[in-house]
Amino acid sequence: RYHDRVNPHFTLRYTNFVECLGPVLSAQVLQDDLFRRCLAATRTGYYLDNAFYAIAGGHSRGMAILDTSVCIHPNRPASEKE
Repeated sequence: RYHDRVNPHFTLRYTNFVECLGPVLSAQVLQDDLFRRCLAATRTGYYLDNAFYAIAGGHSRGMAILDTSVCIHPNRPASEKE
C-alpha cells in the first residue's frame, strides 16, 4: 500500500488518496459544502478519506502525503472498536 508507508527520500508526494488519520486541511476545505455534508453523514470518519480527493477538486496536486510528519495509529482493545 503506497499511501501508508513513509518514504524518507521525499518531503511530500502528491496522491489521489490519503488516510483520515491525521489530515491537514485548509480553511477552504473546512468551509466546503461537500466536506460538511460528508462529515455530518459519518459518526466516526469512516469512509471520509474517500471523499478527500473530490473535496480537493480532483486536482493532481490537490492533496499529498507529508513524509516529514508521521502519524501512528494507537491500538485499541477489541471491546472499544465499533
